[in-house]
Formats: sequence, structure tokens, C-alpha cells
Amino acid sequence: MSVVHRPAGAEAGAPRWAERWIHDLQASLPEAPKNERAASAARLAAMLLACARDEEADAVLMSARREAARSRDPRELARIEIALASAALIRDDDSAAAARLAQVREFLPSPPPSLAARIWLVESC
Repeated sequence: MSVVHRPAGAEAGAPRWAERWIHDLQASLPEAPKNERAASAARLAAMLLACARDEEADAVLMSARREAARSRDPRELARIEIALASAALIRDDDSAAAARLAQVREFLPSPPPSLAARIWLVESC
């Protein structure tokens, strides 16, 4: 028989690892370097969606989308649109996901390999 030990600080009422991770990323997101904010927001939204916190995920993504649109950086905007497409797939909204990916192709016809791989992952689901 194996014995499972609780990690240090895991007493009753302590936040679960996902809650702690979400809290830490939410706290660090405003201070994240500009070139990392879109990716951090997408990761945070993915975790929020996995934890069934859809409204919070939408708020994070829409705020990041506004920031990316203001910066006029097509890569940042593409990263957020791909995350929005992924969120649409999680909700079984295939048409919204396809529309988001079509927008990405409009303003970034030949995405860099990292974004092309993310697009492929969303399309393959």
C-alpha cells in the first residue's frame, strides 16, 4: 500500500493548485512585458475555461483583444483570436471558431510557425 502525503501548506481551506495558478497569473498579467501579454492572457483564459469559469475567461480574452487591437500588432491580435476560437470550440460553437480563424487569415495571411501550429490545433478539433 502506498501512502499519499499532502504537500506542505495544504491544510483545510488552502487554495487548490489551479486557483493558486490562476491567482498568480492574474496578479502578474498587468506587469507582464508587452510582448508576452497576449500569450499570458490566452494561457489564463484556457485555464479559466478548464475550471468552468467561462465569464472570467471571456473578460480576460476581450480585454486582451482590445489591447492587441490598440497596439495594431497582427501577431498579438492573431494570438487572441486563436484563443477566442479555441474557447468557441470548447462551447461547441464551430461556426464562431471558424469565423475567428478566418479573421486571423485576413490580417495575417502567412502566420509564423508558432501561430500556424495553434491554428492547426484549433482546426483539427
